Amino acid sequence: MAIGRVVAALSFAAVVPVVLSQQPQNQGGEVTTLRQTKQTVIVDVVVGDRYGTAVAGLKQEDFTVLQDGKPQPITFFEAHGGAPMRVGTLPKLPEGMYSNFPVPTASDAINVVLLDSLNTPLVDQGMVRREMISYLRAIPAGTKIAIFTLGSHLRMVSGFSTDPAVLLQAMRDKSVGMELSSILITPEAQQNEEKRQDQLLTTSNIGDPKSSASAEQRQAILGGINQMRQFVSDTASFSDDYRVKETLAAMDEMGRYLKQFPGRKNVIWFSASFPIGVDPDFNQTDAYRMMRDYSMDIRATTQRLAAARVAMYPIDARRFFQNPALQASSGGGSKTRNGYYRDQSMDLAFDEVTKEHDTMEQIARGTGGKAIYNTNDLKGALADVIRNGDDYYTLAYDPSGVKQDGKFHKIEVKFRQPGYSLLYRHGYVAEDASASAKAKPPGKQESSRAASLFRAEMEPGAPPASELLFRVQVLAEEKQRGAGDAPKGDNAKVVKPVTRYAFGYAAGLGNAKLIETEDGVRHGMLLSMVIAYDRQGRPLNSVLNTQTLSLDPKVYADALKTGLPFYQELDIPQQDVMIRVGVYDVGSGAMGAFEFPMSVKQVAVK
Repeated sequence: MAIGRVVAALSFAAVVPVVLSQQPQNQGGEVTTLRQTKQTVIVDVVVGDRYGTAVAGLKQEDFTVLQDGKPQPITFFEAHGGAPMRVGTLPKLPEGMYSNFPVPTASDAINVVLLDSLNTPLVDQGMVRREMISYLRAIPAGTKIAIFTLGSHLRMVSGFSTDPAVLLQAMRDKSVGMELSSILITPEAQQNEEKRQDQLLTTSNIGDPKSSASAEQRQAILGGINQMRQFVSDTASFSDDYRVKETLAAMDEMGRYLKQFPGRKNVIWFSASFPIGVDPDFNQTDAYRMMRDYSMDIRATTQRLAAARVAMYPIDARRFFQNPALQASSGGGSKTRNGYYRDQSMDLAFDEVTKEHDTMEQIARGTGGKAIYNTNDLKGALADVIRNGDDYYTLAYDPSGVKQDGKFHKIEVKFRQPGYSLLYRHGYVAEDASASAKAKPPGKQESSRAASLFRAEMEPGAPPASELLFRVQVLAEEKQRGAGDAPKGDNAKVVKPVTRYAFGYAAGLGNAKLIETEDGVRHGMLLSMVIAYDRQGRPLNSVLNTQTLSLDPKVYADALKTGLPFYQELDIPQQDVMIRVGVYDVGSGAMGAFEFPMSVKQVAVK
């Protein structure tokens, strides 16, 4: 039977990454080793002169580190100067076996470009793409870049490459074209709404002091307009909530992917961003209904990015603030709107852009990057980030007297000479030991929420994740689906003919959060999922299973050595497909996922 052959073929210890033969060195040629404890704090620092150019050649004594205002002894120091990425290899897997073991790499810094269409007007996306293509045509030799897009979901359109031709091809691929955000309120939509308000205003001559409209009529018309404006505000609030949720989730997903790479990861985020919050609007029927504050959500995401040594560089794709009063949608219309409403619209637009820049600043500051806006040179901004981001210094310290209390601790790095700018993460949240001690095995509610989060990261083209390492053996079942058999998978109307496959897993539990009870049994919950997509990214069939774990000491010890075995079955249409498989630990939120192409053929029914 295929399932038995799958389980027998898996051996977690059989796949061991080949370590790079060359160890990382500092600029003096001395081999350096960072010995981390549970409390070790790592801080990457970029030092810029008054022109913003990164400064090289500095030493440990040039820096002082303080935590919560108290000096901390630096236990590790390493200078980085843009050394090329060195890539190792992995052992060849048997046919039909796949894994998410990351290829071992060593590098000083790597660069990621994130093209955000979810939060960026279409016209500005076009400018970014033109500037990006212009930069890639003259990219410095050896510059390693990966390209991601954010639209309906996060997508990795080009893995890390130093080949300009590969990167340019990715930028020109029609499937990676500009995308009109379905949630972003466009100038055209705003113009149409203003025209509807104008119709009410001009029809009643409410802006004319000689109008024959009675006070009751004026009040009724203004009330109708206020209701229309309240609806627009509610729609904008829904849009903001959705954009914030999806954008921060995409950043978390990217952070999980980049965490596997050593050193500093510079993410250049071309976007119009989203507001850090929304103030009450006392011109509305319900002034507080649209009030929002996203700062704590942003802070939580930036803390996770900083822990993965990801530095965010937001660049405003719109370049400069555009006064809505000077746009075509502001012309014409009633005297009432062109007076009071137009001035108010300009104030609101400026306030929104300011709050969007505040978001950029918080994300950049929290991760050790830099927010860039009000510049017409997007290509130059991109080049500066990549050029200066390669030269940085890694400092590490073990804070004394800090409890694992889940509290935020402020980091301050000082440079011995004045007049220099420093980019670094400005704090971290300590692990909460008491929360870990009180943790209980996840239940149905936690499983349902985790399944929603897990499914969102199983979209086609999403980056692989390696927090949970696993391998999967894929074999066509010896006994295929009979005429009266129920289909395997969530799609009861899966397109026929199909071939039934068994997916046998060996999942590592090193990063899984299992709760140990007094009897020594460890309890937890894993989710596993297989999705088959066609080559256009449309889902064909999928299966999501829950593995409720109660592992005695011997089973747990064996699982740490060889991986935890389990399997899934799925009927897949007979065509070329892309398979995405994933494992999610409900307790910790850690996951592993990857995808691979497969050509599904007909198998004789036995």
